[in-house]
Amino acid sequence: MSDVNALIGRFFAVCNEADPKRRQELIGETFRADATFVDPLFQASGEAELDSLLAQILTMFPGHVTRQKGETDAHHNVVRFSWEIVPDGDVAIAAGTDFGVIAPDGRFQSITSFFDLVPAGMI
Repeated sequence: MSDVNALIGRFFAVCNEADPKRRQELIGETFRADATFVDPLFQASGEAELDSLLAQILTMFPGHVTRQKGETDAHHNVVRFSWEIVPDGDVAIAAGTDFGVIAPDGRFQSITSFFDLVPAGMI
């Protein structure tokens, strides 16, 4: 489980990295080159689209942090974890649950995200 927790830690580091060069490095460490990400609003495939998506999310929520909420649950090559977006450690303005498929090399092959809390007017 420690490898899974390290992967989840890198995922949140990617989500919060504003420096484009460092974010791209973290994406390469966290996702396979052909990885996919889908949620109710966005879809990305491959490192360039993932980087663009994450940059958009950072722009949508300036000054906010995406962090893990609760514990990670994993079996075989599948992981489930929850997250929240908070302004400087305050009350969450968005939250969700993600399901990831981990490739044999220990990086994400795919993530499917579901929203549990959405800011008004976002959907």
